[in-house]
Amino acid sequence: MTMVTKQEQWRRRITECTSSGLSIQDWCKANAISSDQYHYWKRKFNKLDNGIQKPETQWAPLLIEKPKKPSVSIPAPVITLQAGPFKVDVPKGFDKQTLADLIQILGTLC
Repeated sequence: MTMVTKQEQWRRRITECTSSGLSIQDWCKANAISSDQYHYWKRKFNKLDNGIQKPETQWAPLLIEKPKKPSVSIPAPVITLQAGPFKVDVPKGFDKQTLADLIQILGTLC
């Protein structure tokens, strides 16, 4: 049997199985066909029909840029708080409620 004839035979079998309303396992059993062979040909046809081939390795260019300096200057810390192993620098204009919450959380951790 030529390869083309074999492919035609398996395409016909897969179409029959799909339209039978039976599960693949039941259809294969009823037609004395190995379910492993069925799945082999089904995968093979899916790859052929979808044009899936083993992808070739492709290299993408890697561009490395020097880090840019921040455009916004961060003011120097005015207060440094230390609680146990934690150290927090507090700049001018820091939200008072956030600072209070932070102190409370640090207090529970230390």
